[in-house]
Amino acid sequence: MLMQSIGKIFRETASTIFGAATLQTCYWIFSKAPIQKGIKMTQRLDYSSIAPDGMKSFGDVHNYVAHSSLRYGLVHLVYLRVSQINGCAYCVDMHHHELLKAGFSNEKLILLPHWHEAKEMFTEQEQAALMWCETVTKVSETHIPDSEYEAAKKHFSEKELVDLTLAVALINAYNRIAISFRAIPESMKQSKK
Repeated sequence: MLMQSIGKIFRETASTIFGAATLQTCYWIFSKAPIQKGIKMTQRLDYSSIAPDGMKSFGDVHNYVAHSSLRYGLVHLVYLRVSQINGCAYCVDMHHHELLKAGFSNEKLILLPHWHEAKEMFTEQEQAALMWCETVTKVSETHIPDSEYEAAKKHFSEKELVDLTLAVALINAYNRIAISFRAIPESMKQSKK
């Protein structure tokens, strides 16, 4: 609670003094993911070259989701939100940039961790997808209540809901791999050049 209050004050102050660019950094820092002290961003190993067949299997699921009837932007919004929840810097960086390229506003992405408070920035379907991805990601806490399942069903067909759940499961798995082996975000690699 204290960190969220400090985060809110910091975001407001940074926005006033430095503008939206700093606010983007603030959204990374205070996205409600637990703060891990003492983590050094040094890649532990290159999992893609060590287990290419396993990563190709993940790629096949990614390709399946990409060719589903779910909108590209909606899928990446879910990927970004799940990555924020899990605290995966690599995936937050990637999906943030993907959404900017897809035409999403920086303001919308900044407010993503607080979408419950900024609902007017998100369509009803996006809100349903965000609610679903949060409850599925936090399954050990939520146990996915019937009320949230029924709410999701109002905005997605059965097939779409299965595809959305596959997308949530996939990004949760990617997050765990990237965090475990300390995948370096592309933005950090570019800033060192």
